[in-house]
Order: sequence, then C-alpha cells, then structure tokens
Amino acid sequence: MSEIKGSNLEPILGWLMENLEPVEPKDEDAPIRASLRYIENRSGHIDY
Repeated sequence: MSEIKGSNLEPILGWLMENLEPVEPKDEDAPIRASLRYIENRSGHIDY
C-alpha cells in the first residue's frame, strides 16, 4: 500500500467503495466498511 505513504488515498478509497459490503451486516461483520470509515475519518492524519 505505497499509496498511503504518499497520501494518495484515491486508489484505496476507490477499491474500498467498489468492494463495500451491503448495508445489512453489522459493522463488526463488515471489515471493508469499517476500513473505509477509518480512513475517511483520519485522512487528514495519514501523511507519512
């Protein structure tokens, strides 16, 4: 995931969006949804 090092989150966010689980599973059963939310909530801090 070299995209994260350069703060280029677009490819990662795109992949997560394309593979997002349906709304039905609970968050603990939806790791892609949880990852997407994590990155979106911390995108300003991912610059290393």
